[in-house]
Amino acid sequence: MAEQDEIERLARRLAQLEKKSNAEINDLKENLKKAQEKSNADIVDLTANLKQAQQALEEHVTQSQEERTSLIDSNSNRSQATRGDMWHVIGNKEIDEAPSNAFKQPQFRLSNDLCSVICATSWKRLPFWLSVLIIAGFQLTLFVLLLIDRVGSKRWVDFGGECDGSDLFCRHERPLDMPPNVEPLVRGAQALCLIIALYDQDDIRDGLEGFYAGIPVDYKGSTHFRNMTRSRWNLSCFFRMLQGILGVLCAFVLLVQADTVFDVLLNFLGVKFIAGELSSSLLRLDYFDHISYRR
Repeated sequence: MAEQDEIERLARRLAQLEKKSNAEINDLKENLKKAQEKSNADIVDLTANLKQAQQALEEHVTQSQEERTSLIDSNSNRSQATRGDMWHVIGNKEIDEAPSNAFKQPQFRLSNDLCSVICATSWKRLPFWLSVLIIAGFQLTLFVLLLIDRVGSKRWVDFGGECDGSDLFCRHERPLDMPPNVEPLVRGAQALCLIIALYDQDDIRDGLEGFYAGIPVDYKGSTHFRNMTRSRWNLSCFFRMLQGILGVLCAFVLLVQADTVFDVLLNFLGVKFIAGELSSSLLRLDYFDHISYRR
């Protein structure tokens, strides 16, 4: 009887354990099923996100290649693509502080002279009027007075007799008062100085290029350059071109009228002083800093 009770008790115990294990197995199956469903959903979301990222990357690469190709095609062979920097709008507009694109249009630099000060600074500021005074009041005036003195005030003759120059048949005693019978060394010095003067003279070319290209669109530099206007830009180009023309004429007249090598060099240095040293006097006061601009 005791053994039968023990067997029944063990049987009930075994049934309870079997029932408990079955419940745990069912729970494990349900948890595994939920985990599989969640992992499948995560895989689907990850696949969709990866596909969207690939599409965005392909669109960005295509757009970058198109922009780079268009910019490179529009640039000249000498232009170089640059990166970074902050560019600002010219013409009394608010400054655009957005970073520039990776590749830019061809860049130019304003010359470090007083004509650039005229076009790049406001007419209300002192550097503008000092630049106009130095260019118009000193450089151009000295060039004109020099030409009048060396060419316009010469003695006129008419078949050996003097005249006042009002007669159409009057002529110069010698063209440009060139000294005759000078030494070959002097002629060589004159030719060499003329070549140097023409090679070093770029104001005429810069003035014509400025008129042709027009005012730049934006720039990189100090904030006051946003006041650049078309009228001051054209005025600076006119001053630069006129200064170059008068400088070449004065250099030619003074060089051909010299009769010694010392006079040739002295006249050449005098013209270079008027054209260059006076222009740099204001720049030494740090009124002007280099700026880059693009059209």
